[in-house]
Amino acid sequence: MGSYPEEPGEDDAAAGECWGFTRGHRLGLGLLLAGLLGLLIYHYVRRPMRLDDGVVVVRGPDGHAVVATLPRLVDPNQATAEELARIPGVGVKTAEALVKYRAARREMAEDGRVFLRLADVERVPGVGKKTAENMGEYLAFPQVSTPETPATEEASPGSR
Repeated sequence: MGSYPEEPGEDDAAAGECWGFTRGHRLGLGLLLAGLLGLLIYHYVRRPMRLDDGVVVVRGPDGHAVVATLPRLVDPNQATAEELARIPGVGVKTAEALVKYRAARREMAEDGRVFLRLADVERVPGVGKKTAENMGEYLAFPQVSTPETPATEEASPGSR
C-alpha cells in the first residue's frame, strides 16, 4: 500500500522541508518579512500629510482626532516650510531652501512677494526645472498687474 518509514526519524527531515526550505530558512524568511512589514508600517505612520491627500485626520488641541481638509493650493510667498513640504515631491530640505531664499530676498521684492511665477521658484538653489514644474500644480502665485488690468488679491494656480 503506502510506504511507511522504517525508522521513526527517517522522514522527519523530509517533513521539515516545505517547498525546499528548511526550518531555519523559513524562520529567517519569516523574520525578514516581519521586519519589512514593520518598516512599512513605521513609514506609513510617520509620513507627513500631503496636499494630494485632501482630507486627513490630525490631533486636535484636546488630543482627540479631528478631520481636517488641506488646501489644494499653497502661496509660496506666505507658506511655512511645513506647508511647502506637504507638496508631493518636495522634501523638508527643499521646503527649507524655499523659505530661506524667500526670507533673504523679501526686502528687495515689491510687496514682499519673491515668487511671482514658476520661473522664480526655479532660481532657488536645489530646485531644478523639473522639480519646479512638478510643484506648479500645487502653487498659487499672486496675479501681477499689467497696465490694462488692475492687480487683484486672488492667486492664480500654477501661473507660469
